[in-house]
Amino acid sequence: MRNVHFDVFIPGHLDNKTATEIVLQAESIGYDCVWTEDHLLDVLGECWVRLAFWAAITHRIHLGPLVSCSFYRSPLLLAGMSSTVNSLSKGRLKLGLGAGYWKEEFEALSTRFLPYRDRLRAFEEFIIITKGLLQGKEHFRHRGEFYSISNRKFMFSSTHELCPPILIGGTSQPILQIVAKHADGCNFVDATYSDVRNLLSELNKQCKMAAVSYQRIEKSCLWPWVFVSRKNDHFATRARKRVLQRSIQKHEPRWNWGFSLSGCGESCVDQIRMFLDIGITRFIIGFAPDHEQVDPFSSNWSSTKNMELFWDHVVRNVV
Repeated sequence: MRNVHFDVFIPGHLDNKTATEIVLQAESIGYDCVWTEDHLLDVLGECWVRLAFWAAITHRIHLGPLVSCSFYRSPLLLAGMSSTVNSLSKGRLKLGLGAGYWKEEFEALSTRFLPYRDRLRAFEEFIIITKGLLQGKEHFRHRGEFYSISNRKFMFSSTHELCPPILIGGTSQPILQIVAKHADGCNFVDATYSDVRNLLSELNKQCKMAAVSYQRIEKSCLWPWVFVSRKNDHFATRARKRVLQRSIQKHEPRWNWGFSLSGCGESCVDQIRMFLDIGITRFIIGFAPDHEQVDPFSSNWSSTKNMELFWDHVVRNVV
Protein backbone atom coordinates (compact mmCIF):
# COMPACT_ATOMS: atom_id res chain seq x y z
CA MET A 1 0.00 0.00 0.00
CA ARG A 2 1.34 3.43 -0.96
CA ASN A 3 2.04 6.02 1.73
CA VAL A 4 -0.47 8.55 0.40
CA HIS A 5 -2.95 10.84 2.13
CA PHE A 6 -6.04 12.65 0.88
CA ASP A 7 -7.27 15.79 2.64
CA VAL A 8 -10.11 18.28 2.28
CA PHE A 9 -9.65 22.03 1.89
CA ILE A 10 -12.46 24.27 3.19
CA PRO A 11 -12.66 27.81 1.77
CA GLY A 12 -13.13 30.60 4.28
CA HIS A 13 -16.13 32.12 2.53
CA LEU A 14 -18.35 29.20 3.60
CA ASP A 15 -20.43 29.94 6.68
CA ASN A 16 -19.61 28.21 9.95
CA LYS A 17 -22.49 25.72 9.78
CA THR A 18 -21.63 24.60 6.24
CA ALA A 19 -17.89 24.40 6.92
CA THR A 20 -18.46 22.33 10.06
CA GLU A 21 -20.75 19.91 8.22
CA ILE A 22 -17.98 19.35 5.66
CA VAL A 23 -15.47 18.66 8.44
CA LEU A 24 -17.70 16.04 10.05
CA GLN A 25 -18.44 14.42 6.69
CA ALA A 26 -14.74 14.34 5.79
CA GLU A 27 -13.97 12.53 9.04
CA SER A 28 -16.83 10.10 8.48
CA ILE A 29 -15.70 9.24 4.94
CA GLY A 30 -12.07 8.69 5.95
CA TYR A 31 -10.08 11.72 4.80
CA ASP A 32 -6.86 12.31 6.73
CA CYS A 33 -6.96 16.06 7.36
CA VAL A 34 -9.10 19.16 6.88
CA TRP A 35 -7.46 22.48 6.10
CA THR A 36 -8.87 25.99 5.97
CA GLU A 37 -7.46 29.30 4.82
CA ASP A 38 -6.19 31.94 7.23
CA HIS A 39 -7.60 35.20 5.92
CA LEU A 40 -9.45 38.06 7.55
CA LEU A 41 -10.97 39.63 4.43
CA ASP A 42 -13.83 38.07 2.45
CA VAL A 43 -14.29 35.18 4.90
CA LEU A 44 -17.14 34.21 7.24
CA GLY A 45 -15.10 32.64 10.02
CA GLU A 46 -11.72 33.16 11.68
CA CYS A 47 -9.35 30.30 10.89
CA TRP A 48 -7.99 29.50 14.36
CA VAL A 49 -11.33 29.82 16.15
CA ARG A 50 -12.74 27.32 13.65
CA LEU A 51 -9.82 24.94 14.16
CA ALA A 52 -10.29 25.01 17.94
CA PHE A 53 -14.01 24.27 17.57
CA TRP A 54 -13.41 21.45 15.10
CA ALA A 55 -10.78 19.98 17.41
CA ALA A 56 -13.43 19.69 20.12
CA ILE A 57 -16.06 17.96 17.97
CA THR A 58 -13.89 15.52 15.97
CA HIS A 59 -12.00 12.43 17.07
CA ARG A 60 -9.66 11.18 14.34
CA ILE A 61 -9.15 13.67 11.53
CA HIS A 62 -6.17 16.04 11.53
CA LEU A 63 -6.66 19.81 11.32
CA GLY A 64 -4.61 22.70 10.01
CA PRO A 65 -4.40 26.20 8.52
CA LEU A 66 -3.35 26.35 4.86
CA VAL A 67 -1.52 28.52 5.47
CA SER A 68 -1.29 30.85 8.44
CA CYS A 69 0.43 34.11 7.50
CA SER A 70 3.37 34.82 9.79
CA PHE A 71 2.75 38.58 9.75
CA TYR A 72 -0.81 38.47 11.09
CA ARG A 73 0.21 37.44 14.62
CA SER A 74 3.34 37.52 16.76
CA PRO A 75 5.36 34.27 17.04
CA LEU A 76 4.45 34.03 20.74
CA LEU A 77 0.73 34.38 20.00
CA LEU A 78 0.76 31.85 17.16
CA ALA A 79 2.78 29.38 19.24
CA GLY A 80 0.22 29.67 22.04
CA MET A 81 -2.70 29.20 19.65
CA SER A 82 -1.03 26.24 17.95
CA SER A 83 -0.20 24.53 21.22
CA THR A 84 -3.77 25.02 22.47
CA VAL A 85 -5.37 23.53 19.34
CA ASN A 86 -2.83 20.70 19.36
CA SER A 87 -3.75 19.91 22.96
CA LEU A 88 -7.50 20.15 22.36
CA SER A 89 -7.19 17.76 19.42
CA LYS A 90 -4.83 15.38 21.27
CA GLY A 91 -1.97 15.95 18.84
CA ARG A 92 -3.89 16.25 15.55
CA LEU A 93 -2.73 19.73 14.47
CA LYS A 94 -0.68 20.26 11.31
CA LEU A 95 0.78 23.77 11.30
CA GLY A 96 0.77 25.34 7.84
CA LEU A 97 2.77 28.58 7.60
CA GLY A 98 3.39 31.12 4.86
CA ALA A 99 4.98 34.53 4.28
CA GLY A 100 1.81 36.17 2.94
CA TYR A 101 1.05 37.64 -0.45
CA TRP A 102 -2.17 39.67 -0.27
CA LYS A 103 -1.09 43.29 0.05
CA GLU A 104 -4.62 44.61 0.64
CA GLU A 105 -5.02 42.33 3.65
CA PHE A 106 -1.73 43.52 5.14
CA GLU A 107 -2.95 47.09 4.75
CA ALA A 108 -6.32 46.27 6.35
CA LEU A 109 -4.42 44.92 9.35
CA SER A 110 -2.17 48.01 9.49
CA THR A 111 0.76 45.69 8.87
CA ARG A 112 3.63 46.75 6.65
CA PHE A 113 3.91 44.76 3.42
CA LEU A 114 7.68 44.28 3.24
CA PRO A 115 9.59 43.71 -0.01
CA TYR A 116 9.70 40.01 -0.84
CA ARG A 117 13.28 39.30 0.26
CA ASP A 118 12.78 41.16 3.54
CA ARG A 119 9.50 39.35 4.10
CA LEU A 120 11.22 35.99 3.70
CA ARG A 121 13.99 36.89 6.15
CA ALA A 122 11.34 37.87 8.70
CA PHE A 123 9.40 34.69 7.90
CA GLU A 124 12.43 32.51 8.62
CA GLU A 125 12.94 34.23 11.98
CA PHE A 126 9.26 33.70 12.75
CA ILE A 127 9.59 29.96 12.13
CA ILE A 128 12.72 29.69 14.27
CA ILE A 129 10.96 31.36 17.20
CA THR A 130 7.71 29.44 16.81
CA LYS A 131 9.52 26.10 16.66
CA GLY A 132 11.72 27.02 19.59
CA LEU A 133 8.68 27.83 21.71
CA LEU A 134 6.72 24.74 20.64
CA GLN A 135 9.58 22.34 21.20
CA GLY A 136 9.04 22.62 24.93
CA LYS A 137 12.32 24.23 25.90
CA GLU A 138 12.11 25.51 29.45
CA HIS A 139 13.52 28.86 28.41
CA PHE A 140 13.85 30.32 24.94
CA ARG A 141 15.49 33.50 23.69
CA HIS A 142 15.98 35.04 20.26
CA ARG A 143 17.35 38.35 19.07
CA GLY A 144 17.24 38.92 15.34
CA GLU A 145 16.69 41.51 12.65
CA PHE A 146 12.88 41.47 12.89
CA TYR A 147 11.96 39.71 16.15
CA SER A 148 13.24 39.59 19.66
CA ILE A 149 12.10 37.46 22.58
CA SER A 150 13.70 37.49 26.02
CA ASN A 151 14.66 34.53 28.18
CA ARG A 152 11.19 33.51 29.36
CA LYS A 153 9.52 30.22 30.15
CA PHE A 154 6.84 29.27 27.64
CA MET A 155 3.78 27.96 29.48
CA PHE A 156 1.67 26.68 26.58
CA SER A 157 3.59 23.48 25.79
CA SER A 158 1.16 20.74 24.80
CA THR A 159 0.92 17.51 26.76
CA HIS A 160 0.81 15.67 23.44
CA GLU A 161 3.19 16.30 20.55
CA LEU A 162 5.23 19.27 21.71
CA CYS A 163 5.72 20.65 18.22
CA PRO A 164 3.14 19.83 15.54
CA PRO A 165 4.54 19.11 12.07
CA ILE A 166 5.21 22.35 10.21
CA LEU A 167 4.25 22.69 6.55
CA ILE A 168 5.36 25.68 4.47
CA GLY A 169 3.47 26.87 1.41
CA GLY A 170 5.23 28.45 -1.55
CA THR A 171 7.16 27.77 -4.72
CA SER A 172 10.07 30.22 -4.88
CA GLN A 173 13.69 29.13 -4.47
CA PRO A 174 14.09 31.08 -1.19
CA ILE A 175 10.95 29.45 0.22
CA LEU A 176 12.25 25.97 -0.67
CA GLN A 177 15.51 26.87 1.07
CA ILE A 178 13.52 27.66 4.23
CA VAL A 179 11.56 24.41 3.84
CA ALA A 180 14.78 22.41 3.70
CA LYS A 181 16.17 24.07 6.83
CA HIS A 182 13.08 24.26 9.04
CA ALA A 183 9.98 22.40 7.81
CA ASP A 184 8.48 18.94 7.94
CA GLY A 185 6.47 19.44 4.77
CA CYS A 186 5.85 21.70 1.78
CA ASN A 187 2.79 22.58 -0.25
CA PHE A 188 2.45 23.64 -3.87
CA VAL A 189 -0.62 25.43 -5.22
CA ASP A 190 -1.53 25.92 -8.89
CA ALA A 191 1.37 23.72 -9.99
CA THR A 192 1.31 21.51 -13.07
CA TYR A 193 3.09 18.18 -13.26
CA SER A 194 6.06 19.85 -14.93
CA ASP A 195 6.08 22.62 -12.30
CA VAL A 196 6.06 20.13 -9.44
CA ARG A 197 8.83 18.03 -10.95
CA ASN A 198 11.04 21.13 -11.20
CA LEU A 199 10.12 22.29 -7.69
CA LEU A 200 10.99 18.91 -6.19
CA SER A 201 14.32 18.94 -8.00
CA GLU A 202 15.07 22.35 -6.49
CA LEU A 203 13.94 21.18 -3.04
CA ASN A 204 16.26 18.18 -3.29
CA LYS A 205 19.11 20.55 -4.16
CA GLN A 206 18.32 22.77 -1.16
CA CYS A 207 18.20 19.73 1.14
CA LYS A 208 21.66 18.65 -0.01
CA MET A 209 23.00 22.17 0.59
CA ALA A 210 21.47 22.16 4.11
CA ALA A 211 22.74 18.60 4.75
CA VAL A 212 19.26 17.33 5.62
CA SER A 213 17.22 14.40 4.35
CA TYR A 214 15.02 15.14 1.35
CA GLN A 215 12.91 12.07 2.15
CA ARG A 216 11.87 13.37 5.59
CA ILE A 217 9.96 16.27 4.02
CA GLU A 218 6.35 15.49 3.12
CA LYS A 219 5.43 16.92 -0.28
CA SER A 220 1.85 17.99 -0.96
CA CYS A 221 -0.29 19.70 -3.60
CA LEU A 222 -3.43 21.77 -3.13
CA TRP A 223 -5.96 21.39 -5.93
CA PRO A 224 -8.94 23.77 -5.70
CA TRP A 225 -12.36 23.24 -7.30
CA VAL A 226 -11.93 19.55 -8.00
CA PHE A 227 -14.59 18.03 -10.22
CA VAL A 228 -15.08 14.29 -10.56
CA SER A 229 -17.66 13.01 -13.00
CA ARG A 230 -19.32 9.64 -13.39
CA LYS A 231 -19.81 10.57 -17.03
CA ASN A 232 -16.67 11.77 -18.79
CA ASP A 233 -13.77 14.21 -18.76
CA HIS A 234 -15.62 16.74 -20.89
CA PHE A 235 -18.42 17.10 -18.35
CA ALA A 236 -15.97 17.76 -15.49
CA THR A 237 -13.86 20.18 -17.54
CA ARG A 238 -16.94 22.17 -18.51
CA ALA A 239 -18.01 22.45 -14.88
CA ARG A 240 -14.56 23.66 -13.82
CA LYS A 241 -14.51 26.31 -16.53
CA ARG A 242 -17.75 27.72 -15.15
CA VAL A 243 -16.14 28.16 -11.74
CA LEU A 244 -13.11 29.92 -13.22
CA GLN A 245 -15.37 32.25 -15.18
CA ARG A 246 -17.21 33.19 -11.99
CA SER A 247 -13.85 33.71 -10.29
CA ILE A 248 -12.79 36.18 -12.97
CA GLN A 249 -16.14 37.98 -12.82
CA LYS A 250 -15.95 38.32 -9.04
CA HIS A 251 -12.24 39.29 -9.04
CA GLU A 252 -11.40 36.62 -6.48
CA PRO A 253 -7.57 36.76 -6.23
CA ARG A 254 -7.29 33.56 -4.18
CA TRP A 255 -9.43 31.40 -6.44
CA ASN A 256 -8.47 32.28 -9.99
CA TRP A 257 -6.13 29.31 -10.30
CA GLY A 258 -5.56 27.60 -13.59
CA PHE A 259 -4.54 24.05 -12.68
CA SER A 260 -6.53 21.49 -10.77
CA LEU A 261 -7.82 17.95 -10.95
CA SER A 262 -10.88 17.21 -13.05
CA GLY A 263 -12.29 14.37 -15.07
CA CYS A 264 -13.87 10.96 -14.62
CA GLY A 265 -12.65 8.72 -11.81
CA GLU A 266 -10.23 6.76 -13.99
CA SER A 267 -8.71 9.93 -15.43
CA CYS A 268 -8.21 11.41 -11.94
CA VAL A 269 -6.51 8.22 -10.75
CA ASP A 270 -4.08 8.39 -13.67
CA GLN A 271 -3.26 12.03 -12.94
CA ILE A 272 -2.68 11.36 -9.23
CA ARG A 273 -0.40 8.41 -9.96
CA MET A 274 1.78 10.66 -12.09
CA PHE A 275 2.30 12.98 -9.11
CA LEU A 276 2.83 10.04 -6.77
CA ASP A 277 5.60 8.72 -8.99
CA ILE A 278 7.61 11.95 -8.60
CA GLY A 279 7.18 12.17 -4.82
CA ILE A 280 3.90 13.89 -3.93
CA THR A 281 2.28 11.93 -1.10
CA ARG A 282 -0.41 14.29 0.22
CA PHE A 283 -3.23 15.61 -1.95
CA ILE A 284 -5.34 18.44 -0.53
CA ILE A 285 -8.64 18.61 -2.37
CA GLY A 286 -10.86 21.67 -2.57
CA PHE A 287 -14.14 20.14 -3.69
CA ALA A 288 -16.58 21.92 -5.95
CA PRO A 289 -20.27 22.20 -5.04
CA ASP A 290 -22.35 19.08 -5.63
CA HIS A 291 -24.54 20.91 -8.11
CA GLU A 292 -22.96 22.53 -11.15
CA GLN A 293 -25.36 25.46 -11.16
CA VAL A 294 -24.59 26.54 -7.58
CA ASP A 295 -22.51 29.70 -7.22
CA PRO A 296 -19.25 28.42 -5.64
CA PHE A 297 -18.74 31.81 -4.00
CA SER A 298 -21.98 31.61 -2.07
CA SER A 299 -21.72 30.74 1.61
CA ASN A 300 -23.77 27.58 2.12
CA TRP A 301 -23.33 24.93 -0.55
CA SER A 302 -22.69 21.23 0.00
CA SER A 303 -19.89 19.10 -1.48
CA THR A 304 -20.81 15.83 0.26
CA LYS A 305 -21.63 13.96 -2.96
CA ASN A 306 -18.38 15.06 -4.61
CA MET A 307 -16.40 14.01 -1.53
CA GLU A 308 -18.02 10.57 -1.51
CA LEU A 309 -17.66 10.15 -5.28
CA PHE A 310 -13.98 11.07 -5.13
CA TRP A 311 -13.36 8.65 -2.25
CA ASP A 312 -15.15 5.73 -3.91
CA HIS A 313 -13.92 6.20 -7.48
CA VAL A 314 -10.48 7.77 -6.98
CA VAL A 315 -9.00 7.24 -3.52
CA ARG A 316 -9.91 3.56 -3.31
CA ASN A 317 -8.24 2.95 -6.67
CA VAL A 318 -5.06 4.81 -5.76
CA VAL A 319 -4.33 3.30 -2.35
